[in-house]
Amino acid sequence: MGSWRYLPKKGSRDQGAQIDLLFDRDDGIITLCEIKFSEKVFTVDKLYAKELATKLTVFEKHFKTNKKVQLAMITFAGMKDSIWSEDLVAQDLIFEELF
Repeated sequence: MGSWRYLPKKGSRDQGAQIDLLFDRDDGIITLCEIKFSEKVFTVDKLYAKELATKLTVFEKHFKTNKKVQLAMITFAGMKDSIWSEDLVAQDLIFEELF
């Protein structure tokens, strides 16, 4: 459990990425958690879905693993499903559920 960040070398065309929290699980899955604070229910829109997809791509490119990688959203007021989140987000949790 921890966070992860990739910073490309200066002059590189690679994109960087930061993962707020990840769980490298014993069941063959790595869960990447994106944490969003909002007083309202959070919705993944097209632009944010692209950012999340980029984070997944960068992680999979630079964190060599044979494990399945999935994305979970942790929010403070919940998450509303959208066409942009349905195939991207495997789980959504409300922060309070963690404690």
